[in-house]
Amino acid sequence: MKMIPRINLVYLFIFFSISLFMLPDLVQAQRKLKWKDVYPYLESGDLKNGLPIVREFLLSEPDHSSANFQMANIYLERFYSMDPLTQFDTRVKNAERANLHFIKSKVLVDEKEAKRNSKYYSNFETLNDKGKMKVDPEFIVQIVDSGFYAVDHFLKKGKIVHYHFTKGVENYDRSGKYYDQINRKYPTLKELYLQYDDKVKELLDKMITTYDSALYHLDQLKLALGDYPIEDYLPQYQERTIKTYRLDGLDTDTNFLQNNLSLWNYGKWAKEINSTVNGEIDDLRQSIQKNHAKFLSTEDRIKELDPLLDSIALVTLDRSLVFRLRRYDPSTFLLPLLQYQEKKQDLYKTNYFDLQRTQDQNRKLNLLGRGIHQSNQLTAFLEETEERSDALALFKQRDYISKNFTNEAAYLDFLKNEKKKVNEYKTSFADSIYDILMTASYDPMSPPQLHSFKERTFPTKVVGFRQDMLIGNNAITLYKLENAEGAELYGGAFFNQKNSRYNVFIAKVISDEVLWLKEFNEKIDDNDTDNYLGGITATSDGYAFNLFLSNRETGDTKNLIFSLDNEGEITNRMSSFSSKFPRSILYNEFNSSYTCIYHGEAYYNQLEHEGEAEVINLNKDQFVFWRSKFNLNGTIEALFSFGEETLLIGNLREISFEDGKSQKNNYISPFGIQLSAQGERISFQVFDSGRSYFTNNVVKVNSEQINLIGYTGSSRQAAFMAQPDVHHIISSDLDTVYKRIGF
Repeated sequence: MKMIPRINLVYLFIFFSISLFMLPDLVQAQRKLKWKDVYPYLESGDLKNGLPIVREFLLSEPDHSSANFQMANIYLERFYSMDPLTQFDTRVKNAERANLHFIKSKVLVDEKEAKRNSKYYSNFETLNDKGKMKVDPEFIVQIVDSGFYAVDHFLKKGKIVHYHFTKGVENYDRSGKYYDQINRKYPTLKELYLQYDDKVKELLDKMITTYDSALYHLDQLKLALGDYPIEDYLPQYQERTIKTYRLDGLDTDTNFLQNNLSLWNYGKWAKEINSTVNGEIDDLRQSIQKNHAKFLSTEDRIKELDPLLDSIALVTLDRSLVFRLRRYDPSTFLLPLLQYQEKKQDLYKTNYFDLQRTQDQNRKLNLLGRGIHQSNQLTAFLEETEERSDALALFKQRDYISKNFTNEAAYLDFLKNEKKKVNEYKTSFADSIYDILMTASYDPMSPPQLHSFKERTFPTKVVGFRQDMLIGNNAITLYKLENAEGAELYGGAFFNQKNSRYNVFIAKVISDEVLWLKEFNEKIDDNDTDNYLGGITATSDGYAFNLFLSNRETGDTKNLIFSLDNEGEITNRMSSFSSKFPRSILYNEFNSSYTCIYHGEAYYNQLEHEGEAEVINLNKDQFVFWRSKFNLNGTIEALFSFGEETLLIGNLREISFEDGKSQKNNYISPFGIQLSAQGERISFQVFDSGRSYFTNNVVKVNSEQINLIGYTGSSRQAAFMAQPDVHHIISSDLDTVYKRIGF
């Protein structure tokens, strides 16, 4: 079979990569193109000027035979240059475009056409029997048929290969991550067995399912490669047994592009753990009455602040009893009641013991948040107990009722009083969190403090004062970061009286000593320019921040991202890909990238500002990993990362996404968006209370406590004039943990 002359296709591929906007003067000069004037560019290899003209020509003559043939082969060559696994999406796009033009070519290009217009196929000439270069009409038709088959076969069969490849990789990676979660939480197998609960079982079951799924997709991948082979690629796998806990199975970075794969058998390990636990845990639990007595004893010790309590484990629920109850009476009220008694120890310990011994305010915030979650969990247990406490259920457990509560009425009163008591704990915890967050630097007795470095002085407290309202030479602190080493990074602004422009500063402080302070007065075209700070973040080797530049005279704006090392020296400076105002920046340690969010054109974050919001994830080389957009009538207030996922918090009246999902409110409400590691929307939640309220201060304590502090109504001016009357706590999954609107 005669081969396609690849040198001409290479020229066409190079030509295809030229920018679509660089149209030559010829296109503008000629209103109606003729193929005889266009083809010489392709024939001569002048792809720089020719490809835009070919596209222009096809707009007016979409059914031209030679033009479709040439474009099909351009996309075909690019298709061949893409790896079917690692460059799959790009390969699909080129295959689809080539397929479109080959379909037309199959109708338009036959031997008669190739012979009649052979001069327009000269870049596919081949040697004839006489040793001369000529257009072979039969060969031209073969090119169309073979090219169409190549891309069509890929679109039908290659996609199946890629699907099973990616699913195999994803499921094996997930199974390894579940194993890693268990390793992080349980330092020994003994502790894993002793603390085994429904959450552990859920992780183990997921580990089994995802590992089995990984093997299934790898097996299907081998079958799919039979229909669509990839050169030098036919993966085979061997399974490795996890023998040593916390040593084996942690290296999950398997290269699935290799032919010989060595996989840790997470499914087998998880099944063995389940089997061991089911055999051993039953022997470690006690009877229901013994548990009940120990629960009461532990509560008394906690209230008395027993100094030995911290070194003695709290009473745990007898799993063998739970198993027997579920087997013989799965709807009994004793199950949630015993769970309530077990978990109430944690609440009592938090309230009576841990909080009393804790002075560190960050630690106290974590404990208070945990107390709210414990209260919610206990309320759920009590409500389930009430629902199950019908006449028949109480009659079945009459011995337990008479022994511990005298009669049914006393038992029901106990449930009612316990619910009231738990709600009081919850309110007390939330009020304490609110008081701490409202306190300057977490210390109500200390006056506002200032840090000084050379001639610059700035406050230690983050203020809600607007940067664009600064006058004089005073500085304000807009952002503050703290790390485990005790270092604090401050980001703020001041009004530069020398040029009457806003400037930005970044300062690092340890033990009240300012180690360094850097001022930033970037310019646009050497003109005096206002500098605005749009968020700071800690990185693996220092810090990074967003800088927004605005020229008052020209209206020109520019976004910059700066990277600083731990000494404050600039290690990278780059432009972002948005002209909107930066609202926040995060550093992602998983792929050393920045996630930035942009919305609005001005520093002032109006509650009802309608416009496009952009979330961009890019690295230090300005390579954009993903970009998510949505239209928002509202504000962006905060951006947080939880592992590889990103959480965005703001206020809205109306929002619409690119996939068509939208929501419109009659009043302002806070909202949250959860994004995956690829920028895909995992979940979206509007926190509706039936009336207008908003958050202007979002404080993340941990993944289970994200505090939304704000005001009722829809006037942001209230943020400067009154005490906040909104305290709404959510989790990173956008579940409401606690809400108090209007004090």
